[in-house]
Amino acid sequence: PLWFLFRGGDEAWIFVEKTAQALTESFSPVQKVSFAPGDYSYERIGVAVSTQASRKVAAGGEVSTGSYYSASTFSGQLRGSLQPIPHVLLSAVYTYNRFWGPGVAGDFAQTHLLLLETRLALSPRLQLVGSFQRDTDGNASVLNARLAWEFLPLSFLYVVVTDTRPAFSAPDAALQELRVVAKLTYTWRP
Repeated sequence: PLWFLFRGGDEAWIFVEKTAQALTESFSPVQKVSFAPGDYSYERIGVAVSTQASRKVAAGGEVSTGSYYSASTFSGQLRGSLQPIPHVLLSAVYTYNRFWGPGVAGDFAQTHLLLLETRLALSPRLQLVGSFQRDTDGNASVLNARLAWEFLPLSFLYVVVTDTRPAFSAPDAALQELRVVAKLTYTWRP
């Protein structure tokens, strides 16, 4: 209901969200949290701030609390990016979620999610974009990298590498997976 846009492009706002949802089957968004089928109405209130995204150094954050289906929740997020020159961008996002109350096994459940991203551009025609994601709830680490090369106008070579593995050994851990995909497109002009 309240939004501030500052002269330099920075922003701050307070938000309120109301959601109504009908579950036709059980829903488990994270481990130790499960909601039975039924009709739910829940609310969230929060505060967020963000600097202007095109700056060499940009940052932002958000905190919110409220209900989530039948449980109570708290969420926090921190974001930051560094772009010293137009050809290089480094960014990070950390998200924390905590659930408690009905639908949660035990006193509480919590998740941590870390996302690191980079973009390196030798030129507008040759770029390497990569990300690393660490998820404590899913016990997973995912590395994704994409090389994009426009070798002729509208003709591209893409190479994508994805490496997924459990962050630590556990009996129910996901299997390690490595994928490499290449795509070549050529545009012919008479």
